[in-house]
Amino acid sequence: MSYPGKNWEERIQKIDKYIKEKMLEQAVEGFSIALVKEGKIIWRQGFGVRNKEEKLPVELETVFEAGSLTKPIASYVALKAVEEGTLNLDRPLTDYSPEPYLKNEPLLEKITARHVLTHTTGFPNWRPEGEALKIHFEPGERFSYSGEGFMYLQKVLEELEGTTFETIAQEKVFKPLGLDQTSLTWQEEFEELAARGYTKDGKVTEKWKPEKARSANSLHISPTNYAKFIISLMQEEKTKSEQLAIKTLEKMLGPAVPVNDAGLNGKHAVPKEKITKSKTVFWGLGWGIEKTKERKNFWHWGANYVFHAYVIGNRKEKWGMVMMGNSYNTANLWKYFLPQITETEHPSIDWLRTFF
Repeated sequence: MSYPGKNWEERIQKIDKYIKEKMLEQAVEGFSIALVKEGKIIWRQGFGVRNKEEKLPVELETVFEAGSLTKPIASYVALKAVEEGTLNLDRPLTDYSPEPYLKNEPLLEKITARHVLTHTTGFPNWRPEGEALKIHFEPGERFSYSGEGFMYLQKVLEELEGTTFETIAQEKVFKPLGLDQTSLTWQEEFEELAARGYTKDGKVTEKWKPEKARSANSLHISPTNYAKFIISLMQEEKTKSEQLAIKTLEKMLGPAVPVNDAGLNGKHAVPKEKITKSKTVFWGLGWGIEKTKERKNFWHWGANYVFHAYVIGNRKEKWGMVMMGNSYNTANLWKYFLPQITETEHPSIDWLRTFF
C-alpha cells in the first residue's frame, strides 16, 4: 500500500511546495492543513493570509468557516445521545417532538435519526426560498444529501436536552476533546482569529457571525482542532466516559448506503429508477466512506460559499488530513493535489468533481 507510506518528510516537502504553487495559480488567499500519522498530528502549516487588507497571515490558530464539516460533529452528538439512551436511531423523530417539523406531511412520521445521519430522509438539501419544505421520496429509499435533515435532528436534540445545540456540542464534544477556540456560534475572539473570505475575483466577503448554532454548517474551527476530532475517532479503546464506544465508532465509519449521481445539487426529486448508485462511495452515520482495493477511508467536505474544506482519515491505519481555505477556488487545491500526494485513488474526490 503506497499511502500512508514511510517517506513522510519527503511527502511533507512535496505538499508544501505544491500548495504554494497552486495557491498562486488558483488565486487562493489563505490555506491551512493538518496531517495525522499514527493517531498524532505530525505536521500543520498555514499558508497565505487570513486578512489580505491588513496583511495578516494564516496561523496555526486561524479559525475557518468549516461549512458541512459541522455535520460529523452533529452526528457525534446524536450518537452520544443514543449511547445515553435518550435517542433511538430507528425511532421516528416525531415521537420526541411535541410540534411537527412539517405540517400535513405523513412521510415525516417515518423519518428517524438514522435517516438523517445517512442522508436518506427524502428532504432536499435546503428548502426552496419562499416555498414549503417537501419530502421527495420514502425515507430510507436512497441517499440524497440534506442539510435540512440535520436541522430537524438539531431541533429534536435541543428539545431532549433542554438547551441549545451550541451548549450540547460544547459539553459533549468540544470541551471533552480539548477543542478550544471552537464554536457553532460567533465568539468575540474570532474577530482576531477568523479568516476573511475572498471571492473568485479577490473581493472580501462579510464575516458570517451566527448567533444561533446550525448543526448543518455553522462550525468555526482550526484544522488543528478538527484533526484532534478525527484522531478521537481512531481510538482502539474507550479511555474517557465522554468518548463514543468503539462499537459506535465502527458503525459510524462503516458504509451504510451508497451515494448516487443525483444526490446533490437539487436533484432530489429524480425517480429512483433513473439514478446510478456508486460502488465505491457510501455514507455512514454522518461521514462519507470511500472504498478502494486497498482501504476504507472516512471523509467529508465543507463549502460555505468562498470557504472550502476537506477532511479524510483512516481509522485502521490512523492517518488523516484536514484542509481548509478562505477563497472561492480552494477546492481546486485539494481536488487535485490529494491523489498526487497520497499516490492512490480517491473515489470521494471523483464523486465530488461531478457536482463542483
